This record gives sequence, structure tokens and C-alpha cells, in this order.
Amino acid sequence: MIVFALLLGIASVALGAVFASTETAFYRVSKLRLKLDALGGDTIAKWFLWFANNPGFFIATLLVGNNVTTYGASMAMVLFIGCLLPHIAGLYIELAATLILAPILFVWGEMFPKNLSLIAPNRMLRFFAPIIAIACWLFLPLTAILWGVNKIIALLLGKSGETITLSLGRRDLSGILIEGKDIGILSDTQRRLAEGIFTCSDRLIRDYTLPQSQLPTITMAMPPEQVLKLTRKFHWLTLPVYESDADPENQGLPVGYVRIIDLEIAVRHQLNEQSRQLSQLLQTELPLRSMVELSARHSLLTGLILLQTMRSSYGCVVDEHRRCLGFVSADQLRDVLLAPC
Repeated sequence: MIVFALLLGIASVALGAVFASTETAFYRVSKLRLKLDALGGDTIAKWFLWFANNPGFFIATLLVGNNVTTYGASMAMVLFIGCLLPHIAGLYIELAATLILAPILFVWGEMFPKNLSLIAPNRMLRFFAPIIAIACWLFLPLTAILWGVNKIIALLLGKSGETITLSLGRRDLSGILIEGKDIGILSDTQRRLAEGIFTCSDRLIRDYTLPQSQLPTITMAMPPEQVLKLTRKFHWLTLPVYESDADPENQGLPVGYVRIIDLEIAVRHQLNEQSRQLSQLLQTELPLRSMVELSARHSLLTGLILLQTMRSSYGCVVDEHRRCLGFVSADQLRDVLLAPC
């Protein structure tokens, strides 16, 4: 009987510690962390997200579990003292059991496990998840009654909790970025860039296109000096280049683009021999660079990724019939992502 009382007492105190620790960990753990883990396919995170949306069921399970373990520990202590001191009246045994059991339950069944959950809530929640799952099934008849009473009271009072969906909203993402900046993981520029990506990345690239008609017509037959004067006059850093026989009214697609810095080098005759041979091969003295074609249906972020992948700073936006609608630069797209939307 003494061995049975010891085993029952240890098991009851241990299970009480599990329920107390899980309760603290459940309210201490970040719901955003659970949501991210659930999106990654974590089954345990999905369970506790369901509990977060149905807290009445979770609390009812813990309440029943705490009462069962408390009764078990009390019974074990009474049996243990009764076996050690069989000639003492029952009232004194119960008083002695209460005095001995109270500090044990307080220290090892409440305070110590709750402190652990305050320090590492996510780890403790995952560690005790199998025990909580078994308890949910064992105590289901009782917890279902308590949960139903809780639902009825909530309906009568007209209160409903906030539902946590398995998706990341803008508020969640903003919270991640702000928290990352506060703890030093992200710099201010990185935070603004990430916010810009989340906020503006779904916008279409055609909304940031500079129309073709607003740019001067540069052909491959023009000498670098003439093109350089045009770039200085209109303050353009980059201009598209067309075939020599391009129609000013219907220019079609450009063959490439030139940058003002390349023109400055070309005009000052600082091109090396290999670059001169390449220019002759292209039948132009312009330091021509290849241009990336971007679909008007591309998002802003997709357009920037394509420009970076192709190592190009300028892109031609075309429609479904491959007609030129205008131009965008990588710097322009980056500025949009860094600017507040």
C-alpha cells in the first residue's frame, strides 16, 4: 500500500506540474510563432492554434486535469500517512496530509513548472503536447460539458473571441518586422525594404512604366557625341537605342540601351581595343547594352528580380503582342520598394 501511495503521489504531482506548465506556456507562447510553424506543416502547432481559437475547450481540459491530479495527490498522501501511522484518527491524518502536501504541490506542482514555461514556453508546450492530447481524449466527456456551458454563457453575454486564421496578415508581418528591428536582427533600411516588398510587390510593373513617347529617339547611326548632348539636355541617365532606320512614329522594340557614363568614356576615347572591336561588330560606335523585355502583367517585384538576374539596369515593358509600352529602370523599382506605400 505504501508503494502504491508513493507511485500515486508522484504521478499526481508530476501530472499537475504538466497541466500547470502547459497552461502558462499556452498563454506565454507567441501565437505568431505557432502560426508560422503551422504554415510550415507542424502538426503540434496546428493543434494549439485550434486550442487558441477554442480556449474554452483547452481550459476545461486543464481544469479537469488539475482537479483529478489534486484529488490523486491528496488520496496518496492520506494513504501514505495512514500506513505509517495506523493508530492516529482520520481527522489528524487529513490535517497532516494537508500540511505536508501543500508546499509540495505549490513548489513542484505550480511554481517550478510555471517558471520553466515562462522561460521557454514553446519548448515546454511541445514537450508536453502528447500528454495534453491524451488528456483531451480521456477527459472528453467532462470537458465537453464544461465547454458547452462556456459557449452558452458566451452567447448569452454576446462575446466572441478573435479567431486566429492560418494565414499571415499585414498586421502580423508588420509585427515581425518591427520586432526584428527592435532586437537588432534587421536594420531600418532592411525593415523598410521588407515592408515595401510585402506591401507593393503585387502591383503591376506597367503602373511604373515611363511611356516610349516621352523619350528621344536614339538610333544606332548616331555618334556618341550627339547622344551625349541629348542625355545632358534632357537629364537622362539611360536611353533606349533603336535600329538606324527606325520610324520615329512607330519605333518598335529597341535593340538595347546606353548609359551616360558609357557615353562619357566613349567620347573621351577611353574604350579599349576589345570594346572598339565589339562596337564595330555591332555596326555602331555607341557602347550598347542589352535590354531585358518585361511583360506588362509582371509584378513590380518580379520585374526587379528579372532585371537583377539578367544583370541589367534597364527594361522594356511589352504587352501580349510584344509591343513596347515604355521603360523601367532597376533603380526606379528599388526606390518604390524602399519608399512607404
